[in-house]
Amino acid sequence: MLKKLASYSKTIFAIALPITLQSLVEYVFVLTDMAFIGQYDPSGGLSAVNNVLQPFFVLFSFFMAITQGITIIVSQNIGAKRPLTTRRFVETSLFFNVLISLVYLLFWRTCGSIVLSLVGAKSVVLALGTAYVTNLALQFITTGLGMTANAVFQGVGNTRPIM
Repeated sequence: MLKKLASYSKTIFAIALPITLQSLVEYVFVLTDMAFIGQYDPSGGLSAVNNVLQPFFVLFSFFMAITQGITIIVSQNIGAKRPLTTRRFVETSLFFNVLISLVYLLFWRTCGSIVLSLVGAKSVVLALGTAYVTNLALQFITTGLGMTANAVFQGVGNTRPIM
């Protein structure tokens, strides 16, 4: 019994560790952004970043939920030994995630200032926040591809490429 538990734990940690490290790297990027912006403009820079991050990550969480669904579908189909169905789901997911990613890119590049106005940003904070979110939105050029690849790797249990 203890031997099986140790084996399962080892497998779980082998899958979870790279995913955890990837998440930590993402948080380091956000902290680095905040540090640079705080040094660039201490009067309104951090307020601008804070105004951007909440609405940005609310919409981004929908994207993350979609990729979690892809992970589940891929793992279920791999477990059921349906490689053709798995392949079709991956192809479809890739297409739609890239499409969603481009829609997000266009949305934040064109409507970022409107969203920030709605959350209460004004004057300097609005200007800095708009500049920040339009640049931050450039990550969506590759996000659809990257998140789909991450979901597929997680679904097949190969999380090292993610790290």
